[in-house]
Amino acid sequence: HHHYASIMSQRILTKEQIIYILKRCDDLRLSPSIQKQLSEKDEMQWAFDVTENMYKDVLLEICAPSLVDAALWEVFSARHTYMHDKEMQSFFADLLHVKYDFTGPGNIEEGDEMVDVPLNKLDGSSCRLSDFMPSSQPLRPLVVLAGSWT
Repeated sequence: HHHYASIMSQRILTKEQIIYILKRCDDLRLSPSIQKQLSEKDEMQWAFDVTENMYKDVLLEICAPSLVDAALWEVFSARHTYMHDKEMQSFFADLLHVKYDFTGPGNIEEGDEMVDVPLNKLDGSSCRLSDFMPSSQPLRPLVVLAGSWT
């Protein structure tokens, strides 16, 4: 991680290059080739892999293979990096994968009541959120991070 952090301290891609990559991938996403790949399997990981490879192919047009992974991180984090840039936020709003993304920072506050939802553990077993709530383990704080990824 130390090496990765030193790479990230200096930007690999310019804002213009990020715009190019996002536009190009937005167009490619609906291409017959990518749609055919996506339809081969009905699995989330497969869709993620196809999408990531599409981005990597476009990045190879711009940067050296050794920089592709770090550049990919810059592209995927661009909405956050440029969150105060009105031009970029306007640009993001027109991208296919962002247009229907209704995510946001959320409005959950410390101490809010949580719904007792079922959870899946990494080992495949199941439990409930209440199993981790302070009432069942009073000295153990509970931090909930939630999100959607497609």
